[in-house]
Amino acid sequence: MPKVTGPLGSLSASGSVGDILTFSQRKSGQQVRFQRKQKDVLTAGRIAHRAEYSAGVSLWNNLTSAQKLWFKTAVRGIAMTPFSLFIKNYLLDKFLKIWTGVTGQNYCCALTSDGTYIYAGLNTTPAYVVKINPSTMATVSTWSGAGGQDSCRALTFDGTYIYAGLSTTPAYVMRNII
Repeated sequence: MPKVTGPLGSLSASGSVGDILTFSQRKSGQQVRFQRKQKDVLTAGRIAHRAEYSAGVSLWNNLTSAQKLWFKTAVRGIAMTPFSLFIKNYLLDKFLKIWTGVTGQNYCCALTSDGTYIYAGLNTTPAYVVKINPSTMATVSTWSGAGGQDSCRALTFDGTYIYAGLSTTPAYVMRNII
C-alpha cells in the first residue's frame, strides 16, 4: 500500500485549522503557516474612521428600496457591490477634502506650499493665484495679475517669498504675490 506524505495524511490541504494553522498550495508545494492573531491597536484616527463607517452603515440601512436601486444600477459592469459604492462615496465625502475653482478657473499650472498654505497658479487671463488653507481646502486670499500678465506657469517658495512665473512677453517673475 502506498504511503501518503501530504499534509494531514492526505494528498493536499488548504484552509485554516482553529485559526492557528493555515494550509496552502504554493509553487514550491504544500505549505503550512502558523497564524498569529493580529493586535487591534486603537488609535484616535482608527476610532474616528470606525465611527464614520458605522454612521455610513446606518445611513445605508435607512435608505429606501428606490435609493438602493440607484446604487444597484450604478455598479452594473464594475466589480463592486451597491453597498461598497455607497460606503466608498460616503467615506470620501467625509475624509477627502478638495478645492475646486470657479467658472473659468479650468487649469492649475503650478503648485507650491510655504509650509502653512498651498498656492495654486491658474491658467487664466489675467494670471490668477489662489492661497488655500490645506486643513479646510478653503480659499484664504487671491491675487490677480494686471492686463498682459497671463497664466501663472510656475510657483516656488524660497523660505521667505512666494515667486510666480507668468506667461508674458518678455518673461515676468513676481515676488511675494500674496
